[in-house]
Amino acid sequence: MYIFYVVSEAGWDEKLVKESYKWVERVVAFRPPMRQWQSAVRDGLLEVGILPYNGFTYDHIHGTKVGGTIFDQNGHRHTAADLLEYANTNTITLLLHATVHRILFTKSKGFHSNSTSYDSFYS
Repeated sequence: MYIFYVVSEAGWDEKLVKESYKWVERVVAFRPPMRQWQSAVRDGLLEVGILPYNGFTYDHIHGTKVGGTIFDQNGHRHTAADLLEYANTNTITLLLHATVHRILFTKSKGFHSNSTSYDSFYS
């Protein structure tokens, strides 16, 4: 797999990277229900010869497969932000790249009357 070529070139521990992928999959990726239209698409791919059929897998492989979803069995959407729940708040560095659309301020009362932001809207 391409990603592991990059990992070895970067000098990272391949075993740890693979274990990390598995952990992330357990936290934010789920097996989707195979409803009528998903089954129809799968069957159509197989019928036109997109083989082999690989069943359910997160792996990027040739053929037809059922991949994961970020929606759990209750329809709740999970994102990478859910991984922050497991972070060590004493050692984590979080980098954010976003565009700020609006910042809401409140004006402090008193001698120095500084403005303080209380909410921000990003995209």
